[in-house]
Amino acid sequence: MTSYKRQSGNTYNGHCSPKYNALSYTWGRWALKNHEMHEVTAIPVKGTTWPIPRINPAHFTSEDFHNVIADTVDPHPSDVEAPRVDFLWLDVACIHQNTGSPEQAEEIGRQAKIFGGASRVFIRLTTFTLDAINRWAVKMDLQFSIMVDPDFYTKADLSLWVSSMRDLVEAVLADPWFSSLWTLQETYLSPNAYVISRDANKRSFDPWLLNHLSETFNIVAGAIDHNEEIHQLSKDSGLSMMITRSGLLELFNKHLMGLLTVSSNRTTTRREDRIYGIMQIFNLQLGASASDADPRRNFTLSELSDQLGMTLLQKYPIQSQLHIFNGPVALGKGWRINETSTIPDKCRQFYHPKRLQQDIHPTAVLSTHNLNNDIWGIFEGRTIPFRLFARQLLRDWPNTWELGNATVQLDYSLIPHCWLTQDRPDLKILLLGIQILSAANDEAREGWAVGMLLNPTTRPTRSEPSGPVRWTRVGLTIWSINDTRPKIESVGKGHLWAGLKEHISGEKESVTKRLDYLVGEGLVWKIESGLYG
Repeated sequence: MTSYKRQSGNTYNGHCSPKYNALSYTWGRWALKNHEMHEVTAIPVKGTTWPIPRINPAHFTSEDFHNVIADTVDPHPSDVEAPRVDFLWLDVACIHQNTGSPEQAEEIGRQAKIFGGASRVFIRLTTFTLDAINRWAVKMDLQFSIMVDPDFYTKADLSLWVSSMRDLVEAVLADPWFSSLWTLQETYLSPNAYVISRDANKRSFDPWLLNHLSETFNIVAGAIDHNEEIHQLSKDSGLSMMITRSGLLELFNKHLMGLLTVSSNRTTTRREDRIYGIMQIFNLQLGASASDADPRRNFTLSELSDQLGMTLLQKYPIQSQLHIFNGPVALGKGWRINETSTIPDKCRQFYHPKRLQQDIHPTAVLSTHNLNNDIWGIFEGRTIPFRLFARQLLRDWPNTWELGNATVQLDYSLIPHCWLTQDRPDLKILLLGIQILSAANDEAREGWAVGMLLNPTTRPTRSEPSGPVRWTRVGLTIWSINDTRPKIESVGKGHLWAGLKEHISGEKESVTKRLDYLVGEGLVWKIESGLYG
């Protein structure tokens, strides 16, 4: 095997823009150091100016690797449209292996182009032989057939099914490929990649595409959420958490922010790869991979995180804020997603399935500001005291909080909900955006609004009277803007259960109220600006 350097005009050894396949696999955690296992040799590659890493044979041997490479040249027999290729993109032979070199940084910034331009992408699992894949598939087919049976929820042994499904999900996700951050990025860049086994015999079994697995996980997750008993069983057993942490649901739904939040569950060799290993899902070149980067500079994880956050805030000003922090946040950094961020289910309604789009009308302007060499968020938009808003909403729709049509999602789960009103009278809502589902003149308004909860931490002082107000982000609040709602939402507190009884029995009388303060108008909404983090 020979490595050819890319020349001008995308030419390789005289071949202009040749067709090629790409191989996705993981090896960094098993790379041998110079003093380890001297008898192990690397796979021979001609034409490189860097040493090819030697890999611990417990992960895979040079012979294993050679067989896999040979298996990627020919397409699967069922893939009649795939061309036979003579070129393969292989990271150890195509990316300079000297850490921090400009050549390495450039290739890292081209991952989207590389995987997007490949004729076919192959995923190499290192723990699954052909026989293991076939046995796993037979067991999954059995559990899947039980799940899709019309009498599944009433006649199946749900506890046994959850246990069996958990074992199957755990078995496949135990392969190291599903724990690497780089492969999560490659997952998004090539969702139709072909999975091949450790012993490289793709001709010997039906084609298994990554999309098949992510779709299977999505259907299983849907079945779990459809029934309260199985939902609880799956939660208690860890099945739901395993599926969520895998990132395959986010892959299936093309949920970029979701993929970014689950990336913290993946492994990297270098801390900086937390950003370098996921930035290309947004087609970004950050830090050393930027075309204008100083080749002598090394970027820290904090600097890279700021760069990513600033870019996302510019491209997706509202969606980039629709998450909650589940751990401590550094002072001034509450404006950007971090490794503890998750996306609450309530926030997912603001994302269109399969794509990240602006289906929510922004009502605030968000950007960043350099304050004493530290990057803070800056906002300008309509604000209202949380206490005033919540009390007015209780008067107009007394049961809206109990019925889930108004919710609070607090950052850092250790904060009790009573913290909102007992100790923080200055807490405000910044209206981030409104999602109007129906707003014709002759129709009642329907939709949702989302606001960021901000608490003032510093104010102008006598010594610095013109200094900016700084705010700490403490969470999100989401509420319905519907004009017409079931009567049970408007009955007094003492009549909720009576109203529910009427609602369940079919007496679904509705009430209409046009409340403009729900969309940021009237009451005491006012334009305000400041730094937040």
